[in-house]
Amino acid sequence: RLKPQEPGAGSVCQAAGLIDDAVIMNRPAAADEIRQLMAIGASDFHAAKSPEDFAAVWTFDGNDAKRAADLSAAGNHAAPHQGFIQRAPGRSGKALALSGSDGGFLRVPYKPSLSLKRFTLAAWVKLRNVPTSRYHILFHKKDAKSNRNYSLIVASLTQTAYVDIYPVPGSGGRSKLLDDRW
Repeated sequence: RLKPQEPGAGSVCQAAGLIDDAVIMNRPAAADEIRQLMAIGASDFHAAKSPEDFAAVWTFDGNDAKRAADLSAAGNHAAPHQGFIQRAPGRSGKALALSGSDGGFLRVPYKPSLSLKRFTLAAWVKLRNVPTSRYHILFHKKDAKSNRNYSLIVASLTQTAYVDIYPVPGSGGRSKLLDDRW
């Protein structure tokens, strides 16, 4: 769930489990690029591409309890909504550990670099529980100024992820995410 600081804020959100190597590219990625990202990880993928291709790259590998650094030139650093950032062993290095509680998410302040019309959203996700609501939001970007919003959501009924782009209906995935595996 998103509790934005101001219009346009985004957040990695309220699910119990781990998120690692979250990337937002400011353009659609080709299938071979997605395979490359998943094979080599966000840090190496970011280093191999043009800096202009990225709106945000969070590896969660740092040790700062008050900030998750964005490796992209956009500087979309995330801070905990409440308390401190919790990390755990991830798929590659460290991952963001999410408790599933109401305050357990990161907040990313509004920047125009996140107001995208074409983009790629990718992350490694390892969830530990079935959402009790209809869906759990892993990432949500709300932009009241342009009415261009996007979310990465896990549907409880199908236990699959889908991307929702307002005002366009979401498109769903086929792989179940709630299996405690990356």
